Amino acid sequence: MRYRKEVVLQNLINAFPDKSSEELKKIMVEFYRYLCDLLLETFKTLTMSRKFSIEHCSFSEEAKELFDLYYARKKSIIIVMGHFGNWEWAGNTQAKLSENR
Repeated sequence: MRYRKEVVLQNLINAFPDKSSEELKKIMVEFYRYLCDLLLETFKTLTMSRKFSIEHCSFSEEAKELFDLYYARKKSIIIVMGHFGNWEWAGNTQAKLSENR
């Protein structure tokens, strides 16, 4: 199943006008694989245990210290992550870590 195939293809043509038809098709296949993974991983967050979350998504010790510092000061923070990663799991894991506070 190709979700919004015409829109995806047109967006790729607009974004990569110099790419060949074959190159665009390859990018489109990669996009759909990514989209499928994203959907499955998002649904997985509904059944992930706290232990599983922590084992599969972690922050460095330096990051944890920084988060704890702001938490102790009752300050809000915004975490900015790269687009290639799993922000769904990161957000879910952070919420699970915060449950005991």
